[in-house]
Amino acid sequence: MRILGIETATGVCSVCVMENSELIAEYMTNITKTHSQRLMPMIEQMLDNSELEPKDIGAIAVSVGPGSFTGVRIGISAAKGMAMALDIQTVGVSTLDGIAYNLVNSYTDQVCVITDARRKQVYTAIYEMPNMKKLTEDMVIPIEELIKKIKKKTIFIGNATKLYADLLKKELGNLAQIAPQYLSIPHASSIALLGENMLKKGKGVSHFDLKPNYVRLADAEIKWKEKHGICN
Repeated sequence: MRILGIETATGVCSVCVMENSELIAEYMTNITKTHSQRLMPMIEQMLDNSELEPKDIGAIAVSVGPGSFTGVRIGISAAKGMAMALDIQTVGVSTLDGIAYNLVNSYTDQVCVITDARRKQVYTAIYEMPNMKKLTEDMVIPIEELIKKIKKKTIFIGNATKLYADLLKKELGNLAQIAPQYLSIPHASSIALLGENMLKKGKGVSHFDLKPNYVRLADAEIKWKEKHGICN
């Protein structure tokens, strides 16, 4: 089965085509441009250069967050539209799982993915390597609270390492290792591989049932609740 992978939940816009775990093509940008302007042209160009047509795609794996609310919506909307037109299944993959997959079978230490959630918070999940066993659910917490949870040697990966590397090293000392920035970039190919495994386990869904995983309320909703004195 050929799987189209889509990753737009962060500043990276990435698409790929994979067949039976073999990467056919992957296109990526890591620049501050609106994903809505680039996603569909990237998919079209990638398919054209791979001598494929949309009808050759058998399923779509898409990053569903947590991450940029706008980015998540762009990716899911594209996946829903294509899946509906092609009458194929979709599968939603955690953005954090996709980033953690960059280190699968590479390290034996604990891995913690951290991506910037603003307000001095991070989207995060902790994994046991080398098999990427997930030890926590996807969550959003203050970086200080996350630091309190780390009791053993941990490799931190994700775009928030650029913000908090010094703090992590100061508070955790030798327990904290920072992955190289190039490994922190999310890849559509990781989303597609994880999606392929989920599809094999019968976890594919129709475009109607594909949903985002925002983890928290949007900033606008948070500000509205704060303004009106609503705590939860």
